[in-house]
Amino acid sequence: MINKNQSTSSDLSNDKLSKEAAELKQQDKAIYTNNSIEENLLEEDSVNHKEDVYRKQKRYYFLPFACFILIGGFFNNTFQAFIKQQFMDSMGIDSSGYNLFVLIPPLPNIILPVFSGHIFNWLNLRRGLFLFSSMVLIGMTLCLIASYPKSLPLMIIGKTIHQIGNEMLCIGQSALVSIWFDSTTISFAFTWGSFVSKLSGSVAGIVFPQLYNIEDDLQIPLFVSVGTCAFSFLCVLVVIYYDYQAEKLFHADKKKGGLTLKQLKEFSGLYWIYASQAALLYGTFYAFESYLHAILQHKFGIDKTTAGSMVSIPFWVSFSAPVFGIIADKFGKRIFCLIATAFVALISIIVILIMPGSTAESVIYIPLVAFGMFLSMMAAYLFPVYPLLCKLEVIKAAFGIGYASKNAGLSLFGYVGGQILGSDEENYNAYLFFFIGIFVVSIIVSVYGFILDKKAGGNINSKRPHVSNVAEEISKRMSLGGSMIQ
Repeated sequence: MINKNQSTSSDLSNDKLSKEAAELKQQDKAIYTNNSIEENLLEEDSVNHKEDVYRKQKRYYFLPFACFILIGGFFNNTFQAFIKQQFMDSMGIDSSGYNLFVLIPPLPNIILPVFSGHIFNWLNLRRGLFLFSSMVLIGMTLCLIASYPKSLPLMIIGKTIHQIGNEMLCIGQSALVSIWFDSTTISFAFTWGSFVSKLSGSVAGIVFPQLYNIEDDLQIPLFVSVGTCAFSFLCVLVVIYYDYQAEKLFHADKKKGGLTLKQLKEFSGLYWIYASQAALLYGTFYAFESYLHAILQHKFGIDKTTAGSMVSIPFWVSFSAPVFGIIADKFGKRIFCLIATAFVALISIIVILIMPGSTAESVIYIPLVAFGMFLSMMAAYLFPVYPLLCKLEVIKAAFGIGYASKNAGLSLFGYVGGQILGSDEENYNAYLFFFIGIFVVSIIVSVYGFILDKKAGGNINSKRPHVSNVAEEISKRMSLGGSMIQ
């Protein structure tokens, strides 16, 4: 009996020891696993830190070239607006032909940018920049060739290729800048890009009429256009080099930039507010600029060369964009300022409407300067907010949707505005009322955006908004790893 009890006690002791040994083994395994997780996270954080240090050291060398890649596109994007009558005379076309030249080239960009995330994911960002900068150059070269036989179809084909390349190049540039700069410097970086692009448009407004007057033909100005595109192409090569050097320090898997239906549904209502504003503000600006030359000629009796130079005034004033970028980064209030942006545009159009035809040229400068201020503010408070509204892995798609919206606005409002203005271009008051209505809608949409942001905690209006990026995600994962080890 005693032996039986001793045997039972011994079995229980052995079972207990076996359980304790198994538990200790499991704990050792868990500790090893957690330590491995911690080591992997530390290694990944170290790699990201190296990349972050490189980009922080090189970002202000990188930024000028990232801005210069926009010159070729924006110098030529609306060149026809600066020499509208001269362009029609040289090509032997009437107002309907000019309307087609304004309408057709932006049409592919209504759809194509929506798929930009997948396109850049397939090509990769650097190859995409190379391809689309090549298209910018090829497109303007075709326009130059078309100017010799006066072929409007070839001119439209060349301009379409140029605008596709420029639009996709802008999306790639925006995505790349979003990677190289954080939420405290993003507006500054974007507005310097805007500064360079608007400088290009401003110089074009002065240079195109003067170059055209040399021989009363398009060849000389278009030769200069091709030269600006070649310069931008060279700058793209420098940008590719910098980004390649940064990525060499970063061996972790990159997040894909495509957009799934699930991710599309996750875009907030506030993001869609900003996407619609790309049409109501940016699209409307360029649509209005396309016919501003005609307004100045027919309403105020200004000669075509002077009118061409005056069309560039808003671009010159937009040099103040970096100032607004600094203000946005330091003080926030982005949605308040977006409302003010649309209001400034509205007032400038109303002033042009109520001015009598006998108004002196110097007075007409006032609403044009205000319209340029509108462009500066828009550069600081519209597209730079996109990285604050979505995750890094869908940033290319987010910009793509915004640019598609902008082009939809440009094509739609430009075409409708041209029809309202008429073939004789005398219905300028109705044309101005049309754009006043658009800016009223924009103000209403911005106010609704303010309400949405306030309900969500006011992140976009804050001084230091939250933004999703790689470093932040790694930091969160490190916190999770630490809690497991504890």
